[in-house]
Amino acid sequence: ISDQTMLTLMATYLHDDGVPTNPFFPAAGTLIHSNFGKVDPSTNLGQPDYDKYERNQLSVGYLLEHDINDTWTFSQNANYGSNELYLRSSYVFPNSDATTEELTQGLVFRDGKNQSFTFDNNAVGNWVTDSAEHTALIGVDLQHHKTEGDEQDDYAFGTINPFNPVYGNYTAKDFNIEREINKTQASVYSQYQLKFQEQWIGNIGARYDWVKTENKGHGSNAYGVVDQNLDRDDSELSLNAGILYSAENGLSPYVNYSQSFEVISTIDKATNKLYKPLKGEQVEVGVKYEPSFMDGFINVAWFDISQNNALVTNP
Repeated sequence: ISDQTMLTLMATYLHDDGVPTNPFFPAAGTLIHSNFGKVDPSTNLGQPDYDKYERNQLSVGYLLEHDINDTWTFSQNANYGSNELYLRSSYVFPNSDATTEELTQGLVFRDGKNQSFTFDNNAVGNWVTDSAEHTALIGVDLQHHKTEGDEQDDYAFGTINPFNPVYGNYTAKDFNIEREINKTQASVYSQYQLKFQEQWIGNIGARYDWVKTENKGHGSNAYGVVDQNLDRDDSELSLNAGILYSAENGLSPYVNYSQSFEVISTIDKATNKLYKPLKGEQVEVGVKYEPSFMDGFINVAWFDISQNNALVTNP
């Protein structure tokens, strides 16, 4: 637009159409012995004449960058995304019994649309004092995500013989759950970096998120009537900090600490409540080495990552 302002327009479109294949095979007949021989790796353990996958994905947005002055630069990034999906995907349940020949199939059905809007604004400042370089970042991030459509999880869809498959032994059910999920998020974030005497580099940052989640599901399936209207509000402060020393011999030891926060918008079937947010923490200590005799570097690091409220399989 001018010497100080640049506008970048972005758009993508993607269309997928095909038959989904499920990669999960039973243990009996592959990893362990079966009385009926081995399962051919090319076998489709779904229902190829019934399974269907169709997706239309659209994304449009822009990036606006403006140099306010010699110190500060402003950036604005906006994006709208739409993803329409029609999926019928059948699969076979696990089996480790050498005497079992006929296996049960399940079905995943999804027919709906996801829409997302993100709007990020930030300013970056760079300035120099006597023996230091300074970089400061401040920003505001707004997001809204909406998913709506029909869903079905059928755990008694049909049967199949993985050793000699004959397709068509299934019953398509005519019940679905109407699902609507809304997730709205507002965030403020900042970071400050200092480079002192060309050797010490340190940074410290913080981000605060407010998230509102709504999940509504209505309808009936083979297991009963579903009537869900769940919501929760979450907020969290996430911090990060690190320091690195760049020695003249090419060695750069460093230490870093960071936190993470992620809100999940799906429902725990065991409690019929929305999942608690995932909270993570990472500590890392390492050293980087850039030798003079080669164009490259060597990095050795020790890190420890822990996560609270992590999702695990319910036995």
